[in-house]
Amino acid sequence: MKLFTRSIKTALKFITATATTLALSIPSYANGVFRPSAFKVKFYEIGLRNSATAERTPIFLSTDGTTLDLSNTKDHIDSLSAGQRTPALGSWDQVYALLSNTITASGNDGTCFIENGATDTDNDGRWEIVTAVAANAGEGSYTEPSYGDGGFLGPNDPSVTSNVNGTPVTSLKQWLVSSSNPTPGGGGAINRMLFIGTPAQPVVVTDGPKKVTYYVDVNEALRMVDGTGNNQGCAAVRSNIIRFNIGIE
Repeated sequence: MKLFTRSIKTALKFITATATTLALSIPSYANGVFRPSAFKVKFYEIGLRNSATAERTPIFLSTDGTTLDLSNTKDHIDSLSAGQRTPALGSWDQVYALLSNTITASGNDGTCFIENGATDTDNDGRWEIVTAVAANAGEGSYTEPSYGDGGFLGPNDPSVTSNVNGTPVTSLKQWLVSSSNPTPGGGGAINRMLFIGTPAQPVVVTDGPKKVTYYVDVNEALRMVDGTGNNQGCAAVRSNIIRFNIGIE
């Protein structure tokens, strides 16, 4: 019995074969892009959504949040699987993820390092938690309270791509929301990120439970930039690209 009509066996074999290679890749790339040595994100929900009613059904749920180091392949696969829930019956045309809007990371591009203990809350997409002194390197944290000036909370185009069963999710958007009402425009104190996207085909749940496999690629997640935020430098760090994949059968 399948949750999706398409088989994911090939996708899962590819994920298994490449997971170790990705985890051991060289950490720095061109233009200040690098693979963080730690990338800690607190997850609250991952699930399915009905765009017409805004109803959600989780396939992962952690009321108090589960902090995962996405640079550690085994950590995020095991921990997300441990929080698995059986989705409600019905047809679901969207996928979603609810995360904390604070991320803790470490790493470097070879000459610029995330600074130990540094924190920054900023709405310009660049966080001044870096140092050129290797001895001061460690884990720093950054928080995004809005997208640019004016308190804009979304929808925003995220630095994240997503696949469900090997098929890209389209129209992926990101909102900043509250824990008290984690829906777009729900108001309250902003402390969550909400991602919503549309898979190629609606997910039809007719029975359960189901097997869910996750793989997150942070190989090029962050980038060191100069004061403009556009060129390589050591003034700040910004998001680059994260790839989030879900396999369900």
